[in-house]
Amino acid sequence: MWEYYGNLSYEKNALFTISFLVVQAPKFGTVFAKDLIKPYLVCKLNQTMKKGLIILLLVICYQTKAQQIFVNGQSLATLKNVNYITVKAQKTWMATRLSAFLDYGQGTSEREQEITDANKKSMFFKSKVEVFNLLDRNGWELVDNYEETKDGKTYILHIFRRKKI
Repeated sequence: MWEYYGNLSYEKNALFTISFLVVQAPKFGTVFAKDLIKPYLVCKLNQTMKKGLIILLLVICYQTKAQQIFVNGQSLATLKNVNYITVKAQKTWMATRLSAFLDYGQGTSEREQEITDANKKSMFFKSKVEVFNLLDRNGWELVDNYEETKDGKTYILHIFRRKKI
């Protein structure tokens, strides 16, 4: 049960006024919500909330690290002389997700071209768009597409170029 205790006002430099709403929440202590267009909370957190926030921040940091692209054991960001790459995304046998293969001139085997994480573990994607978004976040832009037939199968290859800064 949230209890309302009233408004407190704080005036700064007489240019604007910020109003605070003081609320008492049983599990969280005192909570202040600024009365803005989109109100947000500034909380006095208890120990459980602090631990939860620390864990959440660690997960976010890990996710950010996991978003780097590794191919053949090398981070794509460290390859300075590579400006163009081709990407092929396909479902492997009996799989529900896509594997993505990236060619920057390193070799022709799928093992050398598969996109992995920092631990050389294969990355799987829900769709090609997820692969494209990952490449976009890592500084690559889609330039062109073309079809290639290999061993009787037709693949769509996507050409990406490193974004110019």
